[in-house]
Amino acid sequence: MVSCIFGTYWLRETNVDSNVLPEHVKNNIRKAQLQKKDVDDIDITTKQTTQDLIDAWKDEFAKFIPSSRITEADKSKDVTSMKRKLDKPLVFVLDQKIGDQSFYLLPQGKREEGETLRQCAERVVKEKCGNDIKVQIFGNAPCGFYKYKYPKPLRNEDSVGAKIFVYFARYSSGQISNSKAKYQWLDKLELEKTWPESYKKSLLPILFD
Repeated sequence: MVSCIFGTYWLRETNVDSNVLPEHVKNNIRKAQLQKKDVDDIDITTKQTTQDLIDAWKDEFAKFIPSSRITEADKSKDVTSMKRKLDKPLVFVLDQKIGDQSFYLLPQGKREEGETLRQCAERVVKEKCGNDIKVQIFGNAPCGFYKYKYPKPLRNEDSVGAKIFVYFARYSSGQISNSKAKYQWLDKLELEKTWPESYKKSLLPILFD
């Protein structure tokens, strides 16, 4: 029995008069020719449709005007706004007093008895920023730590320094509602210019660029 594909190939190569072929072979040949025509038509239509889409996308892209990355907060150098430096991650820092000096550092606080480190981090965010702000803290384990010694006047036999455990958190929604909070949103380069030497040496490497 001759298959459809072999039938059309054999007829084309040998130039046999189709009238001498059995009727069922001629029927198979006609079916194969119709199927090939349908496939060719589909291929042409598909190519045309794809090209139409590509042309439409090119036209749409040519008309697209991207928004400026320079915001009003950038122009006014408002470091309290998150709507600045849109191409860089910003880090929230608070004005905090260490001894008799003030620095813009990550929000921090003392762990209370019975708290896990994560629970402490969640509480500190609320205490420092107010109840309106929502953040997502990643993981139960800290991503890094920083340790330092207290200024000499603050040291005693039981405590000479502190170890700060750091958690990654992402801002979700809300506003800083603590009216006493003095804060800034800074990128990594700005933090490098702001943080004390030992502090940035420990914490800058764990931040995203």
